[in-house]
Amino acid sequence: MALWFLVPIIAILIAIHFQSGLSNKNKTKLINLFDFCGETVKGNPKLYLSDYPGYGLTNIKRYSAEDLNIYKNMEEHQKVPFVACGDFDGNGRTDVAVVLDKGKDMGELVVFLKDESYFKTIKLQGREDNLYNMGVVKYPKRKTIKGWGDPAIPESVGTVSLQTDGLELIKFESWAKLFYWDKGKFKELVTSD
Repeated sequence: MALWFLVPIIAILIAIHFQSGLSNKNKTKLINLFDFCGETVKGNPKLYLSDYPGYGLTNIKRYSAEDLNIYKNMEEHQKVPFVACGDFDGNGRTDVAVVLDKGKDMGELVVFLKDESYFKTIKLQGREDNLYNMGVVKYPKRKTIKGWGDPAIPESVGTVSLQTDGLELIKFESWAKLFYWDKGKFKELVTSD
């Protein structure tokens, strides 16, 4: 009989725990990837990662201080090393490129191209690598980028004058690959190996 007074208390504790779990899920839904752009984006678009199941947002706290310092000292960089914003397909709208966590600390570069009323998702091939050693950089339209120049790697030979904003996927102190829009699709140029 003496334990009956605990039933309402236990029910309240369970309800509080359940509600806090719901609010944590809702918080992830409120993360707008455009908030990482560090600029006012025309039209104030919204892009919530929770609308794309299977992807996880990279945790800035898991990057080494050394890699973050390298990123901050690069000529071209944005707010965080795992998000770059720009007009990557030349349609006049701001797109978002994100190095996303696909599990087991492995990263994947995904570009969300903004169209009239939706985002087209494109996965770009980098290398299977540790997520927390990778970053993405936006290069502005009209910038000229030179390839690494190894004849054994045809994708590394040549120079590109960007017709739209370009993306470079980087593994800090190891390799880098430029992705640029040409004739309706992304092409690539190895810039370091």
